[in-house]
Amino acid sequence: MSLSTNTHYLLSEILKKENERFKLDKIGFIRNLTWEIDYVLSTLPLCKIPPENLESFRKWKFSLLEEYYERKRFSDFVSTHLEAPSFRKMVFDLFQTILKYRYAHEPRTETDRYLAPAGETLSYLLCQERPSFYKNYFTPSSLFNSPSRLHSYCQEICQKIFPLSTATVIDFLKQNNKPCWEKLCIRLKTLTEIVTKNKLQSYNDDAIQDIWTETCFELKKALQQEKLQQDTPAQSVIAYAAGIVQNKIREFFRKQKKDPYLFIENWDQETVVKNSGMYTNTAMENSARKDFLNLQEIDQNNEYEFQMALSCILYDQTHPQHRKLTEGMEDKINTLLAHYLKNQSYEEIAKEKYGILSDKDLQKRANKLRQDVSRVKIKIKERFQEILSSKKKGKISG
Repeated sequence: MSLSTNTHYLLSEILKKENERFKLDKIGFIRNLTWEIDYVLSTLPLCKIPPENLESFRKWKFSLLEEYYERKRFSDFVSTHLEAPSFRKMVFDLFQTILKYRYAHEPRTETDRYLAPAGETLSYLLCQERPSFYKNYFTPSSLFNSPSRLHSYCQEICQKIFPLSTATVIDFLKQNNKPCWEKLCIRLKTLTEIVTKNKLQSYNDDAIQDIWTETCFELKKALQQEKLQQDTPAQSVIAYAAGIVQNKIREFFRKQKKDPYLFIENWDQETVVKNSGMYTNTAMENSARKDFLNLQEIDQNNEYEFQMALSCILYDQTHPQHRKLTEGMEDKINTLLAHYLKNQSYEEIAKEKYGILSDKDLQKRANKLRQDVSRVKIKIKERFQEILSSKKKGKISG
């Protein structure tokens, strides 16, 4: 291989690596890699004689790239492309690479040990809202003569901010930060499965899904209501969540022992009660309806009355509050009714809704329907609570 051929090969590899690392073509800094190699060969005298020993080669490469970016006016390019989506994406990719490396090479934090899913991190998660985070650190006055200088700046920022403390993570959770909650909810699902399988001899996927969904909801409410302070250790947060799971399991036991009519979770059994001769007696049915026409008389703290009234209004489409209770959730409620009243599996419902599906898509759709039902059950209860609460302000006519 001649000297010129060897130099051309080296430059080609160097610029390819730079392009892969900093997405130079995607951000619009270069258009054609071959042209850039020819430009360097014809313009930069330094490139003519690459050194042979490794240390000298590194210095030569650094100087070569610094001169290349200076001549190509990289700093001017940055100032005019700072707000371009492609450039911002490249910057955030740099942050993610830096944080991924630090997570892999630094000791696991207490926050991650207790609150993050296995193999994942909250301590090195870029939770901040990206637009505001970007504006805080990247302004028109920011000067970067080369991508390596930009990379060093990103490393400095990461060094200042990460790893996130448990207090910072809790603050993000209180702000309903989506990336943080997604990680924590995955962790809570594992916790729910472990505790539920340990406590319940007989359980099914629906029970675990319901307990998990309600646990996430209760923990979110506890954080927003300051039941857990910002300086709460990570271990105490997960212990609090485990307590919620245990309470939900106790509720599960209680629901199995009470009148099945009272609980949305047992609507398949409810059908038997509703269609029995005793219940379908017209006079008795009308009498039961009258009990819940005046919602001002319902004791919100009486679980029996609350569940009876909720079931009655949800069933009775002529009830004055039925539309207010179900509005915007009709599709999910229909799925809930199909599952609990018609005793259809989520797979059967998915086939009815979406037609012929592959096994993978069918399972995906069924899981989504299961999640929708778990969430809508909570939403129905919340909305009914709001309807009952508004009676105190005289908003409900009876």
